[in-house]
Amino acid sequence: AYAYSNRAYFDYFREDLPALDRSLQRTVSLAATHRLGFYADMEAPMSAWLQANQGKAADVLDRYKDGLAVIRRTGNLVTIAVQLAGLARCYAMAGQSDKAMETIDATIAEATDCEENYVLPFLHIAKAECALRATPRDTEEAAANFQRAIDIARAQSNRAWHLRAATGLAELWHAQGQDADARAVLAPIYDWFTEGFASPELQRAKAVLDRLTT
Repeated sequence: AYAYSNRAYFDYFREDLPALDRSLQRTVSLAATHRLGFYADMEAPMSAWLQANQGKAADVLDRYKDGLAVIRRTGNLVTIAVQLAGLARCYAMAGQSDKAMETIDATIAEATDCEENYVLPFLHIAKAECALRATPRDTEEAAANFQRAIDIARAQSNRAWHLRAATGLAELWHAQGQDADARAVLAPIYDWFTEGFASPELQRAKAVLDRLTT
């Protein structure tokens, strides 16, 4: 259950929803078989996130928040910033932009104060995604947070988050007709990779590069 629970977080970070579904099912099954309720509780927000991506964001908000409350009661707050970012993105998908930005801003502030630097690139990517779901879309806020995520990831030599943020920024700039800037931000980090081209992250990046005209 521990291994599959960790795999679920890996799948979540990679936005690999089919793999996340499999990992969650396996975690919950093993937790039930071996009476490991802790793991089942830990996966509740992840399951809600999966359903949110199936068009049910408004329906799962209460379940997501209930799952977070359980995690807080256990005292295991290692993943709480990640889970709160997921809640912010659920708010954004449900059309509650103000709640989304309030949640992600508070999470970034807390992670910064606690020096949880490893998660900051992901949090800024999440904030950029929330900004793009706002009505109207806040493209300046999104671009600033994608760039912030790139800067932090580069300083950490975290190429996975660097790629994810650069892909998001390149998509945004492409939509604004800035293909040269989009290629300049995405091509160098994409070209760093020499394997793993079947992964969702690299496939998405390649698809963006193929759409660029310059």
